[in-house]
Amino acid sequence: MASKKSGKKAATAAVTTGESQADPRKDIIFKCIQDAFADSGLTPITSPLNNIVWQQIPDDVRNDIADFLETCISKKIKPIGDLSGPLTVLAAHQPVMPVANLINTLIALLDAMA
Repeated sequence: MASKKSGKKAATAAVTTGESQADPRKDIIFKCIQDAFADSGLTPITSPLNNIVWQQIPDDVRNDIADFLETCISKKIKPIGDLSGPLTVLAAHQPVMPVANLINTLIALLDAMA
């Protein structure tokens, strides 16, 4: 998938503070996010405190990330539904987002489906 990897800038920036994650779903979702970014050829996500810089991620790659997350979360936790729309909205409203915020948003979506 060379088209995804060409012309990409770093999509994350490291942040220095730490955070504890008590909900086991957070660890699962964090791993899914790490794998989604790696699969897309983006800068590795190493911490929930890394920032996602959405405007540096092309729309088609963001949609690939959404598809990957949907599949991963559905297999490991429960079906979450289409994530392309929610990620588009997040990218528009929070152009620079800590990974922890994305995790919390995905947890909220899962909880809303209970």
